[in-house]
Amino acid sequence: MKIILSGASGTGKTTLMQSLSSRLNVDILNIPTTKYLSKYQIKSQDDLVKKGIENPEIVAEFYHEMITERCSLIEYNDNFITDRSPIDSIQYYLLQHVYFNRNCENLIKLLITKSIDILNENVYIIVLPIAEDFNQNNGIRTLNNGYNKYYQISLLHLYDDLRIKYLYCESLPKDMDERINELEFFINKKITGRIGIIS
Repeated sequence: MKIILSGASGTGKTTLMQSLSSRLNVDILNIPTTKYLSKYQIKSQDDLVKKGIENPEIVAEFYHEMITERCSLIEYNDNFITDRSPIDSIQYYLLQHVYFNRNCENLIKLLITKSIDILNENVYIIVLPIAEDFNQNNGIRTLNNGYNKYYQISLLHLYDDLRIKYLYCESLPKDMDERINELEFFINKKITGRIGIIS
């Protein structure tokens, strides 16, 4: 089974990935981004946006390399859970950088085609909801809740437009054990679509 947790920053993807990995007895697939951040000398999300304004071609190369490797790792590995899909990265690129790089249409098409090819019926995608009470500044990143909500809506539309199946829950239990139980049930049943308030 291939499980991908998707969604905006701060939705708890990494924490849930670690808990679900143990519960479901699947490996964690670490998809490296630090080597690309180092290669292109990107220090933070803000720095990435700044570089996108100053040198959009370099940022296009960054996304191309990173998403291509992400697709390859998902395609050639089995029985894993990971905490971001290629579509997440494409959506960030669309929102943050395409305005500054009008010549990236062919790259976007290429990355989308690669993603669709590997996000098939063998991959189960869960888009996690944004926690309303999430701490906006966790010492590492300061999150803009308005931007996160806009990103989340855009991400769901992109999945829909590409006809990629996914599960999206409007809400999940605050208790971590209950949250894991709910997600384990959905994963085992391979339920997809948009679901309203979860108990």
